[in-house]
Amino acid sequence: MILAFMDIDPETPGHVLIVPKQHLPGLTDLDDDVATEMFACAAGGRRSAALDPTMPRVQPVLHRRR
Repeated sequence: MILAFMDIDPETPGHVLIVPKQHLPGLTDLDDDVATEMFACAAGGRRSAALDPTMPRVQPVLHRRR
């Protein structure tokens, strides 16, 4: 239901994009199950980053295409 991949133009080292596989017109169209999966994936990344002190902090950001 989601894809997670490294950004080709990262803002910080380890910048990962987590996106739903389905195109959605807006955030309010995001299914609860998909949102749960996205945030669980981000939380897993946060735990992994906590094991490596060289990794920057995890900061979820929601982007909306204009």
